[in-house]
Amino acid sequence: MNKKCSQQEKGEGAGFNSILEDIASKTDRAFIPLSVLLEITRLCNLNCRHCYRIENKRRKEMSRHRILMLIGELRQAGCLFLTLSGGEPLLHSFFVEICQGVARQNLALQIFSNGTSFSRPVIKELSSLNNIFSIHISLYGANAQTHDYITGQKGSYYKTINNISLLQEAGLNIRFNYIMMKNNVNELKDMVSLAERMRVRFDIDPLITPRDNGDRTPLSFALEDKDLETVYRYFLDNSKGVHPVRSKSRFSGTAVSEDIRRRTSNGVNLLSN
Repeated sequence: MNKKCSQQEKGEGAGFNSILEDIASKTDRAFIPLSVLLEITRLCNLNCRHCYRIENKRRKEMSRHRILMLIGELRQAGCLFLTLSGGEPLLHSFFVEICQGVARQNLALQIFSNGTSFSRPVIKELSSLNNIFSIHISLYGANAQTHDYITGQKGSYYKTINNISLLQEAGLNIRFNYIMMKNNVNELKDMVSLAERMRVRFDIDPLITPRDNGDRTPLSFALEDKDLETVYRYFLDNSKGVHPVRSKSRFSGTAVSEDIRRRTSNGVNLLSN
């Protein structure tokens, strides 16, 4: 695997996804954790209106030592793909060291981030690793007004866009993670155009869940059935290499009416070229 992930760029598509699904099915039956998402911190520097996270100052997070031990245990158990998430994973005091620990275990690494906390030194360290599969950056609109309203922090849009450019310059593989909701569904076409202009692939996900304490307020931002169908119809009519992916937490967009009924318990992942 090389730094710029040329093999991934060539391989992504329906055939490649089918192979991954077959591997995942076999490893599931053998109870092998092929792909794991690890929340290394609950800290976050944004206050997104739809987020499930709640503040809990009494909650103790895993130490650096325990996280590195866990990564080693996952590798021994057969894990090949590890995603670091949060909160905002870059806020962990030992984020870079944890990434280096993932590299030592020869695991393909994904990072889920809001994109605001990438400094030049951190980007330099990440670009020196040979196991970065992709960095997924959350964007909530095609402009600063929409994005900053959803994140609750003025200036977050331009900070994220600027850091994406720095990450690209370092040769790292970037993806946009578009969370679709009532506040941005009307900007879908512009969001797709933004990704095309920046030459960034993107995922579309309309899944919004209650908060960890059961508070259902975030659900007020969830798409109505008609809006969800609009999202589907847009990609069905403008496919251009956009492929739905099926997994246990995400489902295919083949049957729109069935998927609409299931949207409260599943997510949608539409992958661009």
